[in-house]
Amino acid sequence: MSPQQPTTGSTPVFEIESVTKRFALSDSLLDRAIGTREFVTAVDDVSLTIHEGETLGLVGESGSGKSTLANLITGLYEPTEGMISFDGEPVGHVSARPTDVRSQIGMVFQNPKASIDPRMSIRDAIDEPMKAQGWSRSRREDRMEELLSLVNLSEHHADRYAHELSGGQAQRVAIARAVALEPRVLVLDEPTSALDVSVQAKITNLLVELQERLGLTMLFIAHDLSVVEHIADRVAVMYLGQVMEVAPTEQLFERPTHPYTSALLSAIPEVGPDGGETVILEGDIPSPVNPPNGCVFHTRCPIARPECAEINPQYEGISHGRTKCLYPIDDEIESGAEQ
Repeated sequence: MSPQQPTTGSTPVFEIESVTKRFALSDSLLDRAIGTREFVTAVDDVSLTIHEGETLGLVGESGSGKSTLANLITGLYEPTEGMISFDGEPVGHVSARPTDVRSQIGMVFQNPKASIDPRMSIRDAIDEPMKAQGWSRSRREDRMEELLSLVNLSEHHADRYAHELSGGQAQRVAIARAVALEPRVLVLDEPTSALDVSVQAKITNLLVELQERLGLTMLFIAHDLSVVEHIADRVAVMYLGQVMEVAPTEQLFERPTHPYTSALLSAIPEVGPDGGETVILEGDIPSPVNPPNGCVFHTRCPIARPECAEINPQYEGISHGRTKCLYPIDDEIESGAEQ
């Protein structure tokens, strides 16, 4: 069962169905021969739908599988199991995707300067995807002027190099390059985490403006929940490779149903649910090589019960979202009532 309630009246762009991604920790011929290869499961049976024109926020601690899921969507990785569809058609690795599908998806990475070739001028860096797509020189020049204006950079920035730009300017360049081919989908992997707070706000506002102006569908990955609250229509919460909860943003921030979501929100005083006390998660995230039985969160869950260590929860619909918990938080649980 998909861990979400479809958005009424919208068209699915990406459908992620029971997708799992495993990586071999060792892959020698001897390991293969005697069957001793170990695997890490970075994404575990994830199902999500990203709808036309929406921004889906993806949050969770480091190592939860967010970036791996983004790379599966863009085609940098191929699922070990499950299927990813774009406009209803299955898509695999980027090398096997049709050119028109590849051009429909733009990617913005966490470290903008690292994603720009230091030997290239900004003009050449932005021009690169258009040139690879076979656009004419005049078309590329016209588009370059449009792109610089879109991301609020002036013409003189185009002749600089990455090391001559501030972090915010470099991220604007990365965004310009990501939308150069007029994609429908923009995947943003921690696009503001390396920036100062004041610059974060400017980049976030720019993304909101671009979505409205260009009609973009966005997957926005972040640690900063306050940024996600501002930009996302829905939010999916990941833990140890699994989606634990997905719901409309307002609903998730005001009334989280999974204890992991509640803990994440409570750590941010200005957005903590009901202004309650911070929930401290004890212990470390378990190893994805040997995840816990039952609910993967039970080893750190403040309301875990014995059966949580034995039963892997199914997704349950709550209001306009879904949660993966045997005992989802509701008014009775919050008031201390017995189940």
